[in-house]
Amino acid sequence: MTTKVTVDVEYTDEELLAICNHAIASIMATGQSYEIRGRSYSAANLQTLKTWRDDLQTQVDAAAAGGGGGIVANYLNRGR
Repeated sequence: MTTKVTVDVEYTDEELLAICNHAIASIMATGQSYEIRGRSYSAANLQTLKTWRDDLQTQVDAAAAGGGGGIVANYLNRGR
């Protein structure tokens, strides 16, 4: 599955959680970094993605229970 992410679109917390899970799965499948023909590629930091995923899951659960704001606003307000 290919996921295209753009900055022109506002994503729901559920959509961001799916994107984050996809990114984690991709890193788990291909590795954190690799080199092909002398060119290096480093994926997003796995630990950062896992922390973000946990935050998103908490936010999605809170919204389902009838509370909480948006994860993006909360994430940016923490200075990450």
